[in-house]
Amino acid sequence: MSHCDHFKAKDEFPNEAYEWLNYRFVCALPNIRKRKDTILDPFQIKDGWFRIDFPSLLVKPAPDLDKDVTQRIEGTINTLKLNDETTCRNAREEAVKEYCRYARDGSPEKAMEFARRKFPFVAMEIERNELSQSLREVMRYTDADLNAPPV
Repeated sequence: MSHCDHFKAKDEFPNEAYEWLNYRFVCALPNIRKRKDTILDPFQIKDGWFRIDFPSLLVKPAPDLDKDVTQRIEGTINTLKLNDETTCRNAREEAVKEYCRYARDGSPEKAMEFARRKFPFVAMEIERNELSQSLREVMRYTDADLNAPPV
């Protein structure tokens, strides 16, 4: 479930409580886990800083970043528990399975259009890794995996 929240806490920055630039679209559980001093502001993150490793679906920093940015990305991943098996990683797996279902039942092009709208980070990583045609094989999904109800 997603929410809209203040990036700078309204208790600490009451003058920014109603400023649009202080709002961020967030997932509920990572939002509860956040500590502003250890996570990157989503508006400061550049495309490609965060990567998804396939088939593990773990989020990692890009390998070519400077040490400070890498540490801040790792801090964000750890603080928000983006690789937590029971929440964030499962959500990525469901997104990948939905993409694979859509590609199986339609076409990879339409599946990618769908993924860009619904799961932009996952879609960007599928494209960066050039997996649009082979994702199902990389993930080793069978029809039974794709037909099973979400966990």
